Amino acid sequence: MPIYKVTEDGQPDRLIDALSSSAAIRHAAQQRFKATVMKSPTDIARLMSGGMPLETAAQQEDSTDGD
Repeated sequence: MPIYKVTEDGQPDRLIDALSSSAAIRHAAQQRFKATVMKSPTDIARLMSGGMPLETAAQQEDSTDGD
């Protein structure tokens, strides 16, 4: 597997052994972020009415996270 250097603003660079650059980024982000499915329309509406914008992620062909 190739080794990728992953850089995040204000953080030290990391070397990650991964199958692809997107897998390396997912690995690095997985340790900083947690994503949960929002099931309640009421909770979604409350967050959006408080000013949280809804973002749309680009689809990735190599996704293996089961979504």
